[in-house]
This record gives sequence, C-alpha cells and structure tokens, in this order.
Amino acid sequence: MIVSGCTSITDDAQYKPITKHAGWFYGACLVINMPNLPKGTPVTLVDAEGTENRFRSEIIAPTKNPDKCLPLHEETSGGNNIGGNRFYLISKPEKGKFDTTFTYGIAVVLEKNNRALSISETLDLNNDGKIDLFSVCAASEGINFDIWSSTPYKSINLWNGYYYLGYGIESDCPER
Repeated sequence: MIVSGCTSITDDAQYKPITKHAGWFYGACLVINMPNLPKGTPVTLVDAEGTENRFRSEIIAPTKNPDKCLPLHEETSGGNNIGGNRFYLISKPEKGKFDTTFTYGIAVVLEKNNRALSISETLDLNNDGKIDLFSVCAASEGINFDIWSSTPYKSINLWNGYYYLGYGIESDCPER
C-alpha cells in the first residue's frame, strides 16, 4: 500500500502581514516595548525634524546606561521606564548623509524579522498598502510621537509614544 499526500499553502498564508512594532528614539537610544531584540535587528527610523527623512538602522545592544541613553537619566527615567519599555543602542546615519541630525523621532521594528521589507512596506503599520503618516509635537513636559492611518489628528491613531523630558515646555500639539 502506498500512501501519499501533499499540502498546499494558500496565498493568504504565504502573504500573512508581518506584525510591526513602533517605538521612539532619542540620539542613539531606542525606546520600544519589545524585549530581547538581538544585535543586528533592523530598525527603520523616521526623523522628527522632517518625517520624509527615513533611515535603516539596527540594534547594537540593550542598554541600561543613562550616559548612553538620555531617557534613562534619573530625572526622566520614571516617566520613560513604564509599560514594558525596553532600551537599546542603535546605529545612526553618517553625518552629512542627510540634511538633518536624526536627533529624535519614530522607530519601527518588524516582529521576528523573517523577511526583508522595503522602508515603505515597513512604515505601513496597518498593512493597507499605504505608508502611514507620522507626527511629532511638544506636550507640556515631553514629546508626543504618533502614527496615523492617514491625515494626522483627523484619522485613526495607530500608535502613540511619549518621551518624558522632566521639565515643562510650551505645548504645540493640536487638540485631538
């Protein structure tokens, strides 16, 4: 008796959307709610000074050192070390490569990084085929980072992050 079988994978299974996680960065420090990111994990950075500026970065190592990661400084860590946030050192663009310094902004990491995606695919968090839109604004004591399905402040908010600075600043965030 010979028994044979075959299994086919449907197109839906082959093209299952990859889960993406957002976080924010300041300097060479990534703050994201994802534990155990290995060295070399790709990270896509969106610059707060010009969200059209994007850069492919990577994880260097986890960190707890406030000298290398300003969000971990004693006066700010209580507001940033919440909700499962983890802190990682990341690579930064070479000086002069962009018209900006990539000082702070939004970061996106693919879950399990099981296949490479272009920057535009990575920055489509809701997998609707369009790059999502990003906004950064000053709140009373920190910086709000947001990802929107389309027009900022008028569409679905897909993700929000907050960098607690530890001192008061003038808010420029629009009403939601």
